[in-house]
Amino acid sequence: PEQTYPVKTIGRLVFWRTKPVYEIDSKSGSEFQWKSSMSFDVFSISDTAFCYRSAYQARVLSSAVPPVVLGDIIVLDKYAFLSIAGYSEVSSSVTHRDYGRPVVNYLFSKIDTSRVSNIRDLLNQFEIEEGKWDPHIIQWGR
Repeated sequence: PEQTYPVKTIGRLVFWRTKPVYEIDSKSGSEFQWKSSMSFDVFSISDTAFCYRSAYQARVLSSAVPPVVLGDIIVLDKYAFLSIAGYSEVSSSVTHRDYGRPVVNYLFSKIDTSRVSNIRDLLNQFEIEEGKWDPHIIQWGR
């Protein structure tokens, strides 16, 4: 789902697994495959106050509980990455393990901000392959 904001976004960054996680439902014993995803709308650092306010509201007003609830914000160099809408499914619906945030946080922690002069420089430092976004891959686990 698209989100509209009173401030302008730079774009949307979506992380998703290309290979599924295999899990076993402890109640039924059945095995299933699952792919996590997490999306961030990207803002200028000048919109950080808006992003923090929005992240707080997403966590407080949501009926979801951790780890499903969004409201993640990462501020890095000249950019604020806000995850409150879009294509995010960070935890398994059966085991409730969070497979999205630890990986995303690790990727962001590896960014050398001294080598960032624009958003492309930042994105090129992620230790993953750039993919072509297809929401059906995540929604249906294909």
